[in-house]
Amino acid sequence: MGGRIPDLTSEEMSERQKALYAAMASSFRGPVQGPFPLWVRNPEVGAQALEMVKALRDKTSVARPLRELAILVAARRFRAQYPWHIHAPLAKAAGLPEDVIEAIRTGRRPNFAAPDQETAYTALTELLDKGRIGDATYEAAEKALGREALLDLVGVASFYTGLALFLGAFEVPAPDNAQPLPA
Repeated sequence: MGGRIPDLTSEEMSERQKALYAAMASSFRGPVQGPFPLWVRNPEVGAQALEMVKALRDKTSVARPLRELAILVAARRFRAQYPWHIHAPLAKAAGLPEDVIEAIRTGRRPNFAAPDQETAYTALTELLDKGRIGDATYEAAEKALGREALLDLVGVASFYTGLALFLGAFEVPAPDNAQPLPA
């Protein structure tokens, strides 16, 4: 797959690692790539990471377009190739406008038609740029999105920020030699 650490071969995997690899493959109906081959190396942590990814995908109160927005903002902020190239098409399918996705990809502030997306973007970029959300932005986000959705939105962004750093440390590339994010 590339990156600093080679994927384990089937012969190198323990039975627990093989079971986790199979669970990962069935969870996403595609090749096991990105962070997942690295997580296979520690099946206890990998199994928990897999469950977290699935929970963020399936069990949050955040509308899917906002969830994908949070992932794209985090991926772009840290130039995480893998989650960007996986989630940009998912964001489009979820209804995030192409011009918004392109603006984020190129590091520009998007022009939002949907007020909830603009509010979420403002809160997320403030969080990632400053390490916190200021009082006025927080109040606006909680009012626009609701407390539970804001909690989940920040949870998604926080997980994908950590994931972006993890992927960067091991230089995990974009899938299928996709075009890298611009600097």
